[in-house]
Amino acid sequence: MHDHVKFKIPVHHYHAILLGLANVQNVIDWRNIVKTNTLLNSTLTFKQGSSYVIPYNQANQNSLYLEQRKALKNLRIPAANLHILTPYHFTLIRYLRLFDFMRNRIAHRSEAAMTQNGLVIHPDFTVLGSEMVTRVRFPIVLPYFQLALHKRGLLSQLDLEPLFS
Repeated sequence: MHDHVKFKIPVHHYHAILLGLANVQNVIDWRNIVKTNTLLNSTLTFKQGSSYVIPYNQANQNSLYLEQRKALKNLRIPAANLHILTPYHFTLIRYLRLFDFMRNRIAHRSEAAMTQNGLVIHPDFTVLGSEMVTRVRFPIVLPYFQLALHKRGLLSQLDLEPLFS
C-alpha cells in the first residue's frame, strides 16, 4: 500500500491523506511512542535515525539543501524556485516520515536491528513482533489509509496480488 499511495495516486489525494493523519490516534506524537518500545526504537534509530529527520530551514538559507529537495521529491512537489520550506511542507514531511517508518520497519530495518556483524544481538526481535507491537501502538493507521483510499475511490486500484502470491 505504501508504494501505491506514495507513487501512484494523484498528488492532491496523496497530500490530503498524509494531512489526514493528524486526526489519527497516536500519530502526532509518534516518535515518542516509538521510543517506548525497544524493537520499534531500534528501527527508528537505525543509521542514527537520519531517515526520519525533518529537514528544517537553516538561518540565512538561500536555497534548499539536499535533504529538503529529497523530501519534496518524495512528496512529488517541484523544488524549482523554492529557497526555504513552508509550514505546509513541514507538516507533509512530518506525516511522510511516519508513513515511511511504518513501511521501513518491516521492509528494511527490522532485520538490521536484529543482527550486527552477522551475530544475533536481540534474539527476541522478529518481524512478527514488530508487526504486533506496531498494531498495538498505532492501531488505527492502517485502517485509516484503507478508508482514506476507499473514500476517494482509490482502494480498488491497489494491487493486492503480491500480498497473496
